[in-house]
Amino acid sequence: MVVKRTPSSHSHGGIKIVRGAILALTSTVFLGYIIVWIMSGTNTYRTWFAKLRANYTNSTYFGNQGATILVFTLPILFMAVVGCVYLHLGKELIRGIYMERKGRKNQIALLKRRPMVIKGLGVVSGIELSMFIMFIALVVWSFSTHLHLYFSLVTKRAIEKGEKIWEVKLDRVGLVLGIVGNLCLAFLFFPVTRSSSVLPLFGLTSEGSIKYHIWLGHITMVLFTAHGVVYIVYWIITKRYSEMVDWASTQIANVPGELSLLFGLFLWVTTHPRIRKNMFELFFYTHYLYILFIVFYIFHLGIAFTYTILPGFYLFAIDRYLRFLQSRQSIRLVSARVLPYETLELNFSKSRDLSYTPTSMIFINVPSVSKLQWHPFTISSNSNLEPNNLSVIIKNEGSWTKKLYQMLSSPSPLDHLKVCVEGPHGPASTHFLRHDMLVMVSGGSGIAPFISIIRELIFTATTLKSKTPRVLLICAFKYSSDLTMLDLLVPNSGTPSLISNLELEIEAYVTRENEPPLEKPEILQTIWFKPNSMDAPLSPTLGPNGWLWLGAIISSSFIIYLLFMGILTRYYIFPIDHNTSKIFSHTLQAMLNMLLVCISIVVAASIGFLVNKRRKSMEAEQIQNVENATPEVSPDTWLGNDRELESLPHQSFTKVNYGGRPELKRILLECKEPSVGVLVCGPKKMRHEVAAACSSSLAENLHFESLSFNWWEVKLDRVGLVLGVVGNLCLAFLFFPVTRSSSVLPLFGLTSDGSIKYHIWLGHITMVLFTAHGLMVDWASTRIANVPGELSLLFGLFLWVTTHPRIRTNMSELFFYTHYLYILFIVFYIFHLGIAVAYTILPGFYLFAIDRYLRLLQSQQSVRLVSARVLPYETLELNFSKSRGPHGPASTHFLRHDMLVMVSGGSGIAPFISIIRELIFTATTLKSKMPRVLLICAFKYSSDLTMLDLLVPNSGTPSRISNLELEIEAYITRENEPPLEKPKILQTIRFKPNSMDAPLSPTLGSNGWLWLGAIISSSFIIYLLFMGILTRYYIFPIDHNTSKIFSHTLQAMLNMSLVCISIVVAASVGFLVNKRRKSMEAEQIQNVENATPGVSPDTWFGDDRELESLPHRSFTKVNYGGRPELKRILLECKEPSVGVLVCGPKKMRHEVAAACSSSLAENLHFESLSFNW
Repeated sequence: MVVKRTPSSHSHGGIKIVRGAILALTSTVFLGYIIVWIMSGTNTYRTWFAKLRANYTNSTYFGNQGATILVFTLPILFMAVVGCVYLHLGKELIRGIYMERKGRKNQIALLKRRPMVIKGLGVVSGIELSMFIMFIALVVWSFSTHLHLYFSLVTKRAIEKGEKIWEVKLDRVGLVLGIVGNLCLAFLFFPVTRSSSVLPLFGLTSEGSIKYHIWLGHITMVLFTAHGVVYIVYWIITKRYSEMVDWASTQIANVPGELSLLFGLFLWVTTHPRIRKNMFELFFYTHYLYILFIVFYIFHLGIAFTYTILPGFYLFAIDRYLRFLQSRQSIRLVSARVLPYETLELNFSKSRDLSYTPTSMIFINVPSVSKLQWHPFTISSNSNLEPNNLSVIIKNEGSWTKKLYQMLSSPSPLDHLKVCVEGPHGPASTHFLRHDMLVMVSGGSGIAPFISIIRELIFTATTLKSKTPRVLLICAFKYSSDLTMLDLLVPNSGTPSLISNLELEIEAYVTRENEPPLEKPEILQTIWFKPNSMDAPLSPTLGPNGWLWLGAIISSSFIIYLLFMGILTRYYIFPIDHNTSKIFSHTLQAMLNMLLVCISIVVAASIGFLVNKRRKSMEAEQIQNVENATPEVSPDTWLGNDRELESLPHQSFTKVNYGGRPELKRILLECKEPSVGVLVCGPKKMRHEVAAACSSSLAENLHFESLSFNWWEVKLDRVGLVLGVVGNLCLAFLFFPVTRSSSVLPLFGLTSDGSIKYHIWLGHITMVLFTAHGLMVDWASTRIANVPGELSLLFGLFLWVTTHPRIRTNMSELFFYTHYLYILFIVFYIFHLGIAVAYTILPGFYLFAIDRYLRLLQSQQSVRLVSARVLPYETLELNFSKSRGPHGPASTHFLRHDMLVMVSGGSGIAPFISIIRELIFTATTLKSKMPRVLLICAFKYSSDLTMLDLLVPNSGTPSRISNLELEIEAYITRENEPPLEKPKILQTIRFKPNSMDAPLSPTLGSNGWLWLGAIISSSFIIYLLFMGILTRYYIFPIDHNTSKIFSHTLQAMLNMSLVCISIVVAASVGFLVNKRRKSMEAEQIQNVENATPGVSPDTWFGDDRELESLPHRSFTKVNYGGRPELKRILLECKEPSVGVLVCGPKKMRHEVAAACSSSLAENLHFESLSFNW
């Protein structure tokens, strides 16, 4: 075994100073880069960038893109090159780090790294969560600043393009969505650059950062999809259909953008967890569509703007090409061991120059299984303890691994297997020795990275003679035969005594067996492969100084590109375009530049690879000569080629527990060492449980790190759950505003008619959340049932779509009838969740159901219609017989004000007629002082003025209205002068009484509120009694309160039936008791009507009369050909307290509200009246 010399402490000090300076420099550059993105949506940035382009970078060699290259591309590439130097120097410190016992981390650093289990994000540290929040803040900030910038220019653009303001705003919203999506795309490729020199500067690795790629990918595609949809809607609305098939030569090209979005959507859809799990090949191959996505994206925008996203993709392209070159070489596979339950260990030959840290990983391709598929596996060997070998453990968990296992475990095993390898990839350094104790928790094959760590600790203890922390390995397996994995703790070339140098304790849990097996353990099979001249040992792609070579490739390739691009621009593009960007085709320019990027990367990377390949070839020949001269040593010589389970060397310090899972929280909290490092690699539930224990306030000494190497694990299932929970919260309040006879809303000073807007808002929010909550396919019996949820969502979506203003206006019947789908929506929603969770939304819906049933009972009785008056322009007045009134506010407070200003449009005058009649009653009967009244009414035609005739009730006289200080300002908007023709005659229709009709009366009589309270309480008591009997004598004997046996769907159905029965019984009793009293009152009214002839509503004018005879002419001022100047009129009201009421079109309501909110209108008190249910 070869031990490398470690640098002296003096050398370490110098290297640390240089690395610290590099970190400070790159941090400054990155801070400036982020500030540029922050400022990019401001006028300050635009002015600065235009000046930079005009004065310094707008040359004949680089054209308009020079400034973008300087600001967005060069800083990141500079960081990457300097980062390579930083990482190369770090290699010199790695051994020193192992030789030192680091001091305790400061409390702030530990707090930042303390794990948190965030639903939707999984296990994250404080740093990760804060970085995620800051990035979301950057996205929101970028969206808002760009939107503010573009909206400030909307009017000017609308005039230039001849479009409406809202159309231009829609166009700008689409543009800003694309710009913000471009921001996310600029960072998308950094996490998947496996040999990245940028991520380690921030303490990250590519395998640990894949979750950031997933988050960024989803955000990017959401924004780009919204960008595309908005523009398609914009083109349809403005009837610019030709824009959809436009491939502009010198502007934004739409067709490439659409193609890019289609490729991106297809790629995005296949990332769904079910597709990824069940059709991995489809997921894997469609991910190569990123090439077409990027190519057409560049064609869409042009090369100049694309430099903003170039750095990340440029570094990814270099890394991808180098991995491609490495993967062309087949690797020498020395042996394979077939373990029980379809587990394999592959042992590769490697060069001594190849070093890697514990927990690193490689990507493996076996052409005989699949020529295109590459799969990641954690390295179980250790480069220090095994300088000539590299091992991985493979568990059969998919079609690819199943084929590989079948090939190697067949009765006639192979004598040679061609394997290609990419990697290894892993952290630049590890710091396990910083802790006093290490607790490693694994599930199944998740033990692989811990085997590598334990071997590293063996090397540190035996070779470096350094003190190592105490180690507790907690591993869970399904079957006892999986315990053979513990045999891999000691390397092939080692002896059992090596592991005795560690203070190691192993607690193994066999979950699917209750006791040790009686049968003889399976024999382990070892397969040896013959050497092949075409194979080579695994070696670093760019040699031992790979980071320096990578820095040289990045810098030289970009310099080559700049040279080629400068020549192309100066001698081909500039003579045609002269830096105007209006003549030379943007698509052709983008194509030429992409070609130059590819050529530059291929040239630089190929030279670096070939120079190092020659040296690797010489080393491979030496290894081949040694293998031919010396017989191969079996990895099992110290135990024999085939051995049994009892011979495992770990038996002396391993405790095996059968039939249970480890109590992780208890075990972890019992660790009392000052600093305990906790590592976990296994199922998501296990990782979350360990992270939760480490984040406990009782675990100050526990420092958590998750090891998860599933590169494509999407953690969106929790996001979907959270969206559903929040949607349920909104649904819980949805039905309160539409309960017309509500006893809850008046407690907060609200009415059902005035609260309908809250119902609309809540409805939109609820449906957005439930739509985002998503769909899954499975009808479960005793858990969440997804099919009912999908049906509920479908009914909700159909209901939601018909609430669109155009549908509601033009197809009101469709809108009205589809709203009854709320019944099916709620029924299947309860089937989806089960009745237990549905109780969270029950109160609002329960009160609504009682109110709806009482209204159903009331609506079955036909009401006595006394007369109808036909007014001009298709307006009617209907007069009913009544005993008491219907829906409305519990009380009004108009008399509090010194003056009332009522603003109406068209038939919106109706509530003000009622108010004025109330004031007439108060003034004439109660003799109370009335506020001054100003009625401002706008009509389309002068014949509509007949509505003012309704100010005095049917049974009244014109003199009554003179008791009010009333002034009316009427505006006729569509006539410029009074009409010359004779006014239309008003027609009055009187209806004969009918014994089947009844006067309109309160549903529950004069004490309706008390009756309603009795119905609510009694119905729920009845329900609780029925539900208690049902649960006790039917459900409980089957389920025993486990919620795992009795069908949730059946339970929900029974409970909904009981709710309906309880409401029907209680409400029907209350209604029928009051109906008898109402019948007697109806008979009395009928007798009066038969004895006394009906009085015409127009007796004080005659049955038919003309417009000139209206009683309001003395105090009415009529204005023709204009609209009221509402703001001026309102601000001229100087009374101390002026109540302002408005009922009319939305624009009128907004204008009045704006005037009342003015700082000059301290005396104005606004209230909007809108009765459009």
